[in-house]
Amino acid sequence: MRKMILSVLVLFGVAFAKNHTITTSEYLDQARDALKKAYESGASVKAPYEYSKASAYYNIAKESASNFNLENSIEASKKSIEWSLKAIEKTSKGNER
Repeated sequence: MRKMILSVLVLFGVAFAKNHTITTSEYLDQARDALKKAYESGASVKAPYEYSKASAYYNIAKESASNFNLENSIEASKKSIEWSLKAIEKTSKGNER
C-alpha cells in the first residue's frame, strides 16, 4: 500500500520537478491515475467519502477542461489527487489494524 502512495507522490513530484509548465492534460492524467490507484486499493468500499470527493473533483476537472476553463480544471485536478491520496491513506491504515 505504501508503494502505491509513494508511486503517486513520485509521479506528481516528478511533474513539478521538471522545468516546464504542467499542462491541463497532464494534471487530468495524474488525477485519473491517482483515482484509479485509490479504486484499486479498495477505497471505494473502505474510504467511500474520500473516494467520492476525489471522483467528484475529477469530474469537475474534466467538465472544466471541456469548457476551456483551464485554471479551474487544474485546481479540481489537484483536489482530486489530494482526495485520492487521502482515500489511499485511509484504506492502508484500515489494513494495518
